Amino acid sequence: MSLTAAAIDAAKAGEKDRKMFDTDGLFLLVTKKGQKWWRFKYRYQGKEKQISLGTYPEVTLAKAREERNDCRKLVAAGADPSALRKSKKVTATQAKTFRDVATNWISHHKPGTPGEGRDWSSSYATQVENRLERHVLKRIGHELFDTITPGRISAILDPLSPDIQHRIARDIYRVFAYGRIKEGYPDLSNPAADLVEVLKKRPKRKNFTAIIEPLQLGGLLRACDCYGGSFVVRMYLRLAVLFFQRPTELRLARWNEFDLESRTWTIPAARMKSGEPHIVPLADQAVALLEELRPVTRGKRNSLLFPGERKRGNTDERPISDATGTAALADMGYRDRQTVHGFRASARTMLDQEHHVPEKFIELQLDHLTKAPNGTAYDRTSFLPERREMMQLWADYLDRLKQMHLNAASKKSSAGALVVDRQDIAVGKASRPTAGRRNRRVKSGVSVVKPNQANAIQAGENETL
Repeated sequence: MSLTAAAIDAAKAGEKDRKMFDTDGLFLLVTKKGQKWWRFKYRYQGKEKQISLGTYPEVTLAKAREERNDCRKLVAAGADPSALRKSKKVTATQAKTFRDVATNWISHHKPGTPGEGRDWSSSYATQVENRLERHVLKRIGHELFDTITPGRISAILDPLSPDIQHRIARDIYRVFAYGRIKEGYPDLSNPAADLVEVLKKRPKRKNFTAIIEPLQLGGLLRACDCYGGSFVVRMYLRLAVLFFQRPTELRLARWNEFDLESRTWTIPAARMKSGEPHIVPLADQAVALLEELRPVTRGKRNSLLFPGERKRGNTDERPISDATGTAALADMGYRDRQTVHGFRASARTMLDQEHHVPEKFIELQLDHLTKAPNGTAYDRTSFLPERREMMQLWADYLDRLKQMHLNAASKKSSAGALVVDRQDIAVGKASRPTAGRRNRRVKSGVSVVKPNQANAIQAGENETL
């Protein structure tokens, strides 16, 4: 006899559990506590089994019969309804969030992770990781990977600046591309595929400012030599001009990368944009500066050349920030006229125009992608003797520029022009000057070249410098 809603409502708890049967294996279990559970009884591979269909009245009699019929169809097809339900639960608990996939994507590229850092430097991996954490993962990191829509991503991007919008849109697109290939979502469409249609227009990329006029560069070099701030920062600026490597490559330099006997600095592949180790020959002047710096910062074999002043935890792991050099140049009156990265453009331009050094030697030393005549890339040891000669030529030339500027300043002074030079600043002073002293020095000027005559140019491209 089939059950009715009235009979189910009238059922009361007894001294023990009892069953109220419907038809085709469906029954209602009324517990001694008054709970009412739907059950479906069936036989699978000769064994009697049961599966729960929910509680009454949340699951009505009509709904329970629908569930029973669905289960009967599965049994008739040779499937076990209980086993299928368990499988779905396992799949649900194993479903990946956006954070799960994004983390695996970064791990695939980041050095020192299971993906073995396939094409990223450590610094770039950190940039991507921080960018996603700040703008994306805090918002949708907990959401299931296959439930994120284009509209959801667009809402995250809308408040951001154009440049950050484009960077994050590219990151999200690559996370979903990785998820489709590596994380088991081959049929998932990429919700970031059409975002370019709604992003703000990206501003034209600015180039790094750099001085390429010899006399003005001589004035800057003298200012760097006499910088009255931190001794470590002063050495960073002086070596940055001599090496003309990317700021991150120099900021994170450690003493175990330098061999002063063989006069080479070998930058690890993980820190290079090219992903290959890079050799920087050391001129005599560079070795002298390193010998001066070594007793100050070489605490242990792998210690940093340029440790930061703000110390937290393991101080050996905190270099000066990427803004330190920019701030120092601004203090000396070179804001918007010279950047640390711009020393690369200064060297590239002047080695070519003033000394006619073959371009391939310059580009190799800049770690730009260069090709041999047969079309293959030069390796890191290519033309090392020629590059060593070039680096010494550059260091000697910088010394001459400083002397040229000193001579010009002396002539201007003797002619009655007001010249305030930085040679009166104590070179050995290691503490950072007060804001008042710093401002007075900036206002006094750096060289005999007036600010409105500065020949700061936009040199090179942001992506390749």
